[in-house]
Amino acid sequence: MRQSATSPFEDAKKQRGKGGANRSFDPSKHPRGGDGRFVSTGTRLTEAAAQAGQNAVNHVVFANVRRPAALSKMAGEDVRGFKHAASNQAMRHSLRQHGDAKIEKARGQKPVIMDDFAKLPQVMRTGIYHQAEQRAFGPRRIEVHATIDGVRYIYVGEIRRKQRRIDMVTMWKR
Repeated sequence: MRQSATSPFEDAKKQRGKGGANRSFDPSKHPRGGDGRFVSTGTRLTEAAAQAGQNAVNHVVFANVRRPAALSKMAGEDVRGFKHAASNQAMRHSLRQHGDAKIEKARGQKPVIMDDFAKLPQVMRTGIYHQAEQRAFGPRRIEVHATIDGVRYIYVGEIRRKQRRIDMVTMWKR
């Protein structure tokens, strides 16, 4: 009888490298709150929004790009493997520019509140991509329109090729 070309030890090493049963735990993929418990993506987004006034930029990756081939065709750039992210600075912008109830009512919109940022993953899951008005310079932009609980969310993101992300620019709701 012939022996297999690899020993059981080498097979286990290959499985570990491919994400098998013996793979190591990566804590960055499983964030924990201050009490040591796992936190949801919505909670991480809300916590980042609470840091909106700080100078340090905190990006929270919250979703994979859905239907990347269709988005790539629409945007004119390849976005396969990209993720959606929101920074505390973009959330601060949304709160400052679209958070005042009186001004938003005059615009025919509803004010953005802190709890709306926890809905960003759901906006990405259920939303429809649209072309955004492009500026004369800077990264290409996209819009995502989604209706959640009777409220229409409009999310604007910029395609960041080097970071392989679509970063939030602003968000408002109607």
